[in-house]
Amino acid sequence: DCMHGPHIIHEGRKRKVFLIDIIDDCTRVIVGARFFFHENSISLEIVLKEAISRFGLPQAVYCDNGAMFVSRHLQLACARLGIALIHSKPYDSPSRGKIERFHRTIRDKFLPFVNISDIGSIEQLNSDFSRWLDKDYQKSFHHGIAGKPMDKWIDKAKEMSIKRVSAHELDLAFYMSIKRRVKNDATISVNSILYEIPHTFIGKIIELRYPADNPEMLTIYDPVYLLGFFNFVQFQFLEGQKKVNEKNLKQAPKKA
Repeated sequence: DCMHGPHIIHEGRKRKVFLIDIIDDCTRVIVGARFFFHENSISLEIVLKEAISRFGLPQAVYCDNGAMFVSRHLQLACARLGIALIHSKPYDSPSRGKIERFHRTIRDKFLPFVNISDIGSIEQLNSDFSRWLDKDYQKSFHHGIAGKPMDKWIDKAKEMSIKRVSAHELDLAFYMSIKRRVKNDATISVNSILYEIPHTFIGKIIELRYPADNPEMLTIYDPVYLLGFFNFVQFQFLEGQKKVNEKNLKQAPKKA
C-alpha cells in the first residue's frame, strides 16, 4: 500500500515523502517498507524486490487500484514470478484494514517521535524508520495475532516451504518488455538510439527487456532461448541518432 508521509528537507529543499509498504497477511510482519519522493511503479518495484529477497516469493499480492498497482509493469513481474495479483474492490477500505492499521501505528508511534527538522535526507528518514520497524514494531505484542509479528513469522516459516529466486532472476522478472523488428542493416532503434544486432536476427521481430529505471541496459529475448546481456559502452553519432556497438554477447543454451 502507499501512505502519504510528511514533508522533509532534502538537499536544501522541502519535499513530500510517500511510504510504500507490504505486510504479511498472516503474521503482520512488514516484509518491505521504504519512504520515497515518488509514488510510482519503480518505487514499488524496489520495495517488492526487497521483500522477496528477504522473505521469499508470496503466493499472492493483494493491493488497491492505484495507478502503480494496476500497471503493466507490476502485472508482468507477478506473472513471470508466478504470483497472483489481486486487486481490492474500489473504495473497499475494510479489505485493507491490516495495512491501514499499520499506517495508524506509524502515525501514532513513529512520526510523533521524529524531529522532522533534524532529518537532513530521505536516507536518514529511511534509516530511522528501519531501526524503529526492526526494534519496535516487529518485536512488539500485537493483539490481532496474540503475539509478536516476527515471532509469528519465524514459527510459520518452520511449517512452510519458502520459494526463493536469485537476484538475477528477480531483476529479469521486473524488466520492461518491448518488441522491435530487426532492419536489413542488422540494427534496431529504441528511444532514438540505434543498436547493432546479430545478423541472424535480420527481418525478425525480437523481444527486448530492460530495467524500468535504465532503458539503455537491454537484454534481448528470442521466442526459443534467451540471449545474454549486451554491455553497450561505445557510442557514435549517426544521422542524429546514437549508434551503439554490440559488446560481450553470450547465448544461453536453447530450452528443451
